[in-house]
Amino acid sequence: MKYCRLLIHLSLLLIAAGAVATFFTADYGYIHLREGNGPAATWRDGSNGTVLLLPFHIRLDSIEAAKPEIPAWLTIGHDGDATTKYSAVNKAVSSGSYIFIMRHADSDGHGAWLHVCNDPVGRPIVYSGYALLVLSMLACIIIRGKNPYFSRIKDNRRTSPPLWLCAVIITGALSWLAWRANMTGAFPAVTLSDTFVLASIPAIGLAVLFRHSEGLIPASAFVIALASLAAAAAAGIPGNGFSPVLDNPLLGIHVCLVICAYSLFAVITLCAIAGLMKSQKEAAAMSGTQIALLRIAVTSLTAGIITGSVWAGLSWGAYWSWDPKETWSLLCLLVYLIPLHGRYIPALRRRPKTLNVFLIASFVLMLFLWFGVNRIFSGLHSYI
Repeated sequence: MKYCRLLIHLSLLLIAAGAVATFFTADYGYIHLREGNGPAATWRDGSNGTVLLLPFHIRLDSIEAAKPEIPAWLTIGHDGDATTKYSAVNKAVSSGSYIFIMRHADSDGHGAWLHVCNDPVGRPIVYSGYALLVLSMLACIIIRGKNPYFSRIKDNRRTSPPLWLCAVIITGALSWLAWRANMTGAFPAVTLSDTFVLASIPAIGLAVLFRHSEGLIPASAFVIALASLAAAAAAGIPGNGFSPVLDNPLLGIHVCLVICAYSLFAVITLCAIAGLMKSQKEAAAMSGTQIALLRIAVTSLTAGIITGSVWAGLSWGAYWSWDPKETWSLLCLLVYLIPLHGRYIPALRRRPKTLNVFLIASFVLMLFLWFGVNRIFSGLHSYI
């Protein structure tokens, strides 16, 4: 176990080192291409307009400016070889360490402005740290899973919901998602109603997985699943339009991982509320289960942030922009990491009810991240 913890902290240092390298070595700017013009071999720095040389040439062959995604075909030539690549708002083009991202077309429809990012050092280091972090966190969960956390809570009565009712809920949620996917032509993970339905699936899955447990997990998970579906119904049926940049396979992975974490946080919070009404001994018995679930939720949120970062690198050119949603997601992750270091915090280690209060307060922060950030702050996530 100590080696897993060591790898986690080494991965964080690797990510930090890559971020520092990006800060000092990465270049960001833009390039303007026109149909019919010859290949371009220069681009401009975004901060001061300095003309920079490309190690290859790039040419705009054709563009369909009337379409929302602005599809275009670019020819990139290097050392006598030329390759034609497809570019769009939701499809970046790369060549070596350079990434070209479609921004907008000229008013006459025969030219395009592309964002250019060149990060030859920092990005590979950061992405290596990402991979190491997720793998080491998963290893910690697997090793910890050998311990009987989920058998520590024992009540006098069975609290599991009926299996047939869980099957009905899962079928209904999956049917909604299939209908929405058919309506939008993309994975349904953009609107509030979509995310509420997504949140019900891990919750009801948790209720089924621990249906033979005589504890708070299945009952709490079932309540969260019902509450999520009720919230989806209250949010109403959304439209079928969304930003072209969202039409990306990483959307489904990113949102599913984050929403899974939110759903687990909600289950943990219900258990924490119940723990406040129990004795210190019973609350202490529950804390092991809460921490075990918290490890899974934190890993899911970490993986969600990482996939979002990779997606941002392809969509916006930078894997981290300190956008309000990104910043609050990182803050939420750091807050939920505190109980996982409880052995260093006597108030959380020795007082299980203090842990419950902390988990409830953390959930309030998570709710603000989910519902409040985009309504108060403007940023790159404002289309969600």
